[in-house]
Amino acid sequence: MEQIEITLYPNQAEEIEKILEEFQVPYVKTAAESYKVACFHYIITCPGEIAGTLVDMIAKKFDTSQRVNVITHHKTESTISDYLHKFEAFLKEEREPHGDPDISTISAFQSIKDKIKIKKTGPIEGLVAKTDAFLSRKKDIYVMILVATVVALVGLVSNNVAVIIGAMLISPLLGPISSFALNSVLGRQKRIEESLMFGSAMIGSSIVLAAVLTLALSAFYPIEITPEIQSRTEVSPILIVVAVMLGIAGGLALLTAIPEIIVGVAIAVALVPPATTIGIGLGLGSSEIAIGSSLVLLSNIIGMVIGFMVIFLAKGISPRKYYEKQKAKRVLTVNIIVLVLLAVALGVIEVLFG
Repeated sequence: MEQIEITLYPNQAEEIEKILEEFQVPYVKTAAESYKVACFHYIITCPGEIAGTLVDMIAKKFDTSQRVNVITHHKTESTISDYLHKFEAFLKEEREPHGDPDISTISAFQSIKDKIKIKKTGPIEGLVAKTDAFLSRKKDIYVMILVATVVALVGLVSNNVAVIIGAMLISPLLGPISSFALNSVLGRQKRIEESLMFGSAMIGSSIVLAAVLTLALSAFYPIEITPEIQSRTEVSPILIVVAVMLGIAGGLALLTAIPEIIVGVAIAVALVPPATTIGIGLGLGSSEIAIGSSLVLLSNIIGMVIGFMVIFLAKGISPRKYYEKQKAKRVLTVNIIVLVLLAVALGVIEVLFG
């Protein structure tokens, strides 16, 4: 179950209550005051399956430019309501464990489902908050990427798969990728640039650190090209296709809030090991290793971004306001063209030199 809270001026209450009546969800309306002006506060509880749709419909009737008008949305720890649990079971097309609701209630549920297009994703603000969090914690994330690089370097040089997987798990590189993809779909140009710059800085730092450590280590004992290092230089056009699929899985993880999927994607796409391998190649003065692992890394990143974009578009993620939708369409079109051209170019290079 999820809860939506709304504070608004009285002149907008009628339109909001019409929407709540359509959804037949329980709510509490309280007369309040803000800045010595009368207002209303609503607390609405509803199944998670319709929360996103409900928030979207309210937001279309809601003037958020006014100081008092606010919508908040969050999950509840627990909810006691047979009516809501029956509603949730109906939306999930499951049999109610405590007995089926009566015929009139079923009809009411069916009427809601027929009249309203149910959107099974949460409000876009939740996604934006998740991706923007990566951009607001730069110092901590830089530390994580450097630690992941050191761990990956140890695993690659010692040919230890378990250690390399550990580096994949603590790598935060999926953050800027998902942020870039989401902000491209929403047309947030400033955030797109921030994501691109931050992601590039993280990868660059990883490569430089790996190169410096490799150069320092090689002064004491020879570093061999292990099978794990070699595997990160093997390019193939299929890499982009696989990365697109993993990007779709990562996007679904963000939309459905299932962290286990993100963990699996982080292991499968393996962004830190090829970045570290580039550094190893540079530290050893091997252009073959550096170029090969660069192609692997770029293939993974481009494929992931495309995959995230595909699932966001498929799930109907877009800005709320009309003029924002037009801007987002232009920004997204340009970014997609650039990504597709890069993907094609990489595929050709990998076919010719793979």
